Amino acid sequence: MDSQLIPAKRCARTPVISRAALDLLEAIDGDVVYEEMFPLVVEMAKELRKQSFVPCERIVGLFEAKGTEENNNLQYLFYSFHRKTLRALILGTIPHDVPEMNSSNREYLYPAQGAGAYLAGMSIEGRDGAFLSCNEIEEVIETLKLYREGCEAFELLAQADELDYGGSQLEDEDRLRLTFALSLDNTFLPDHRRWREGQDFTQPAGMAGKGVATIKLLERQLQKRLRYKDTDPDVYQFSSPAYVGCSDTIATRMAQHDPSSSSMHCTSMIRKLLMASIRQLGLRVVMRSYPILLAWKPSQVRLAEVLVTVLSRSLISAAGLNVIQPGTSRIPRNQSLERYEDNEMLVIVGREWLNDNVDASRLYRATKPLYEEFWQRAQARWTAEEAEQMVAEINRLEDKFWRLKPLIERLIEERHNRIAEHERRIREFDILIHARYLLPESNPPQGGEEEEN
Repeated sequence: MDSQLIPAKRCARTPVISRAALDLLEAIDGDVVYEEMFPLVVEMAKELRKQSFVPCERIVGLFEAKGTEENNNLQYLFYSFHRKTLRALILGTIPHDVPEMNSSNREYLYPAQGAGAYLAGMSIEGRDGAFLSCNEIEEVIETLKLYREGCEAFELLAQADELDYGGSQLEDEDRLRLTFALSLDNTFLPDHRRWREGQDFTQPAGMAGKGVATIKLLERQLQKRLRYKDTDPDVYQFSSPAYVGCSDTIATRMAQHDPSSSSMHCTSMIRKLLMASIRQLGLRVVMRSYPILLAWKPSQVRLAEVLVTVLSRSLISAAGLNVIQPGTSRIPRNQSLERYEDNEMLVIVGREWLNDNVDASRLYRATKPLYEEFWQRAQARWTAEEAEQMVAEINRLEDKFWRLKPLIERLIEERHNRIAEHERRIREFDILIHARYLLPESNPPQGGEEEEN
């Protein structure tokens, strides 16, 4: 994927990467096997404990409980990622890597079939999957702030001793803010739910659930994207906030997050609010969804959502737009197992990623004792400083080898060419020697004439 060109570090293009995510990205780039990388996934899950907005202790426990069925299934699902997809997911660049569903990078994703987990992305039309610039994000934050103040004005209205949803108790500024909030709602609500000028004020849609607290978290999250505003204010960011979901029919559910084909009733209200705030800048928002993981057992559907949520950091309190605890979606019971059997065939047989990742981890597991024994002997023989010097020297020689390799190959090729040229000349000379016997013999010297030497 194109994200392979993006370094595994915070930069203007990818400004919101956590410490644990950086460690996992470095492991991916270092071709570390999946078995060794899974503990780094556990560390990413533990980062959820730094926030309290979304309950997460049960989720973290799934990653820490080694040997349980849920933990084993999480590892199997992790092994089914293509390495390029995994990297893009952690960077938050899936929409940039797959700006169109017919993009070449689409081959690293699964088809939208049966049950599994998906990611609803967000990008700006005409930017090849890129998101906003810092200057644009600042304007969006101002829009969200004004909307939130409109929500707070409605709270004042609802707390008044004498309820008057006509807003007579409100100051003029509060009335304007509440009017703005309801007008912004009208840009994404169905017609029958829209507020009309002259009607009593109603509760803004963004106040659903935890309301104002959720909007504040989104403002704070977007503020983190301004890290490089002073140096790169107009650079379009390749990473963008994601929403993660799961379903036993992901193709149907994915379509319900696209405003061009549905009312988006399945997506989070905060995602709709962000979309509306971006539209205020005169930009067209692309809301495309992507199948990320397929489940081949009913018990894996919610776990797939949990894993993708952790890897993409899609909680509103991290870097995304999910506002409820992952793994709590309702999955129908007594459903047909055919969709899971089809997924099992696709994941295990139709794609080589799972088998390749498992085989590499098995080889690692088989050879790990040899490496551990070697390092034990090495530690007994050399000090840590000496070992570091040796590793540095090996790395230096390896770098030198790769620099000289093209020259060596060219010299070998030139030598082969010279040998081939010499062999060609020998063959030509050999032909001349044999051709001599085909020529007529010269007449012998006549009567007493002496042959001149």
